[in-house]
Amino acid sequence: MTKPPASAPPQQPTTDDSSEIQAALKQYWVVYGGWKALLKSRYLYFACFILGLTFGTWRSELWWDQVFSIIPNLLGFSLAALAIFLGAGSEKFRETISGEEPEDGGAPSPFMAATATFTHFVIVQLLALTLAIVCAALYRIPLPFIPFASPYLVEANQLARVILWGFGYGCFIYSICVAFAAATSLFRVAGWFDLSRTRERRDAAASRAKGSAPAASGTSAPNGKPTP
Repeated sequence: MTKPPASAPPQQPTTDDSSEIQAALKQYWVVYGGWKALLKSRYLYFACFILGLTFGTWRSELWWDQVFSIIPNLLGFSLAALAIFLGAGSEKFRETISGEEPEDGGAPSPFMAATATFTHFVIVQLLALTLAIVCAALYRIPLPFIPFASPYLVEANQLARVILWGFGYGCFIYSICVAFAAATSLFRVAGWFDLSRTRERRDAAASRAKGSAPAASGTSAPNGKPTP
């Protein structure tokens, strides 16, 4: 008599970190508004204007020293502000500003919209810092000597360097401009919490006033019963 085959042990569900990160980035991009919101951003056009004014700065080498001295501190501030935002208010307040409403047509909640603003702020800073590291590393690599290289190749290399430097410094300027949007978003959340607490205190004061009204209006009669 043969034994039945042993059943295989239940497999534990595995999580793919790359797919989770990809899904989170996709959700952030959708909540932020995608390319439409980016191209309509006033901060982007203001950063382009500043980029044109600072042409002499990023056209020369060592512009990345500014990024290395500013972005790490700015990144620490943004992460701290994001932590403060995620822990702001009471549980009831976070439940109030989170969750989509059916009548909004699938629009993101205020909680997700503010979180997307902070996430965009952090991603732009990381992109600016990464580009600065890459540009600094490529600049220190000597151009290999090629005897049969055409002068057009050298000119193309110079043009590509200027384009990459301009894009990297532009991301740096844009990250500073987006800091204003993140700060106003944090202040907006503080205003929501203040309004929520104000309404709670008004409701509590109104309920106390209603509870004390009958006791204050009624006076005791000689027989001990309150008179209307």
